[in-house]
Amino acid sequence: MNHDDSAQGTAEQEATPQEITRAAQFAEETRKATVLFHDPDDLGYAVCPLGERTSANYAITSTAFERWLVSRYLDLYKVVPSEAEVRRVVRLCDALALHQGPRKQVHLRIAETPRAIYLDLCDKRWRAVKIEATGWRVVTLPRVHFRRAQGMLPLPVPRRGGDLTDLRRLLNFTQPHEWTLAMSWEFATVQNHASFPVLCLHGEPGSGKTTAGLMLRNLVDPNTAQLAAPPTTTRDVMIRAHNAWIVGWDNLSEISVKLSDTICRLATGAGFAKRRLYTDTDETVFTYRRPVLLTSITDVATRGDLLDRAIMLHLATIPKEQRRSESELLDQYRTLRPALLGAMLTVIAGALRDLPDIRLDELPRMADYFRWVIAAARSMGWTREAVTDAETKNRAEINAMALEASILTSPLVTLLEQAERGAYKGQTRGLRTDNQGVLFCPATLLRDTLRKMVDEADRSHKVLKSLRAMHDEIVRIQGNLRKIGVIVERNRTSKERGYRIRRGRSA
Repeated sequence: MNHDDSAQGTAEQEATPQEITRAAQFAEETRKATVLFHDPDDLGYAVCPLGERTSANYAITSTAFERWLVSRYLDLYKVVPSEAEVRRVVRLCDALALHQGPRKQVHLRIAETPRAIYLDLCDKRWRAVKIEATGWRVVTLPRVHFRRAQGMLPLPVPRRGGDLTDLRRLLNFTQPHEWTLAMSWEFATVQNHASFPVLCLHGEPGSGKTTAGLMLRNLVDPNTAQLAAPPTTTRDVMIRAHNAWIVGWDNLSEISVKLSDTICRLATGAGFAKRRLYTDTDETVFTYRRPVLLTSITDVATRGDLLDRAIMLHLATIPKEQRRSESELLDQYRTLRPALLGAMLTVIAGALRDLPDIRLDELPRMADYFRWVIAAARSMGWTREAVTDAETKNRAEINAMALEASILTSPLVTLLEQAERGAYKGQTRGLRTDNQGVLFCPATLLRDTLRKMVDEADRSHKVLKSLRAMHDEIVRIQGNLRKIGVIVERNRTSKERGYRIRRGRSA
């Protein structure tokens, strides 16, 4: 046994009878003063009184709870407790919270119940805004439990009578549908029942994309990290999601396949598991669903699955004579923010009121999100047609970007055009068309043909190196091709495996 460890253990056991009695009394006092519970991940929490009609929710194993214990101990006994005394109380509270306390959901910034949405103001009094179909109000003892992560900043107390068009004057959106789409994303951040779209702001330097991202993010979830540097691992993404409601990254130069998939999972509800320390088999699983905001100079979102969830907004360069300093814009924004927040809360209350009456003739991708935006439209003075038109323009631009990003788009379209001109008519082997104009392509021959149709520099592209890679890319852009009237289907018979390519109605 290590001598130092033995000495430390002996010292901790040599507590005086007075200290032991005082520790037991303090543990009982703490148990009576707090409400102990645990979350679905079996993490213990304590509701700690801070004063009249004010309480805080602390994770029992957190530094914040230990500090509260020390402060309360000092008030009761006029001495500072030893580390051993604090640890004993923490362990006791943690055990009681897990084994005797109820299981309750703990929320970050936004909480949703069947009849209300709560927005945590993150102030020292632990107040929140309760939003209902009848309106909104600031409450001091919300019926839901929030946790505070390091870096979260307080929101201003919202003020009534504001107008969200004041925000539009600060943002560099030149087209009406861009404003509609930006605010649609903003409204979606104040709910937790549907998947979130990914807001992508891109434009040349001097277009105001970072400033726009900061304003949109800070209206709901200000944070010391603001728009963080690009992540390098999935773990980095999950750490941000644990500590912030809106996950934002600034100035992305590219999005890897892995990061693209992670962002999609985060927008819909991602699970992330890691092995617990000092164990071989136990895992800790974290599940998050978060609004995501990205800024970049170029169109870095190119994969179809991410684009399908994206709101893509291009900000034009601001002419020199119209530029304003960032400090001037942000000062004006800070002045307006209480009224802007109040105006948005009024819109959210209207969305809660109107949501049960919203019916969609056709269910688009992310239908729950779209219903929510339609429900908010009335309070904004928008028509359903205006929202639908903005969404249609966004989908069309995104579809064009997805097709442009794929190396297979141009040769596949060209191949079909050649077939329509009769290039393969009457052939019985290889590339051939039937009487309906459907082009049949054996898989290997299709890959070799497409490789010949691209520039020489692109012939070594990974998509054209193997049949599996080609098939995966075809599957990825099938939906995008269909929207321009090109149908690519798998064709399997007893004699060959390949593809059918034909014209079809766009969808």
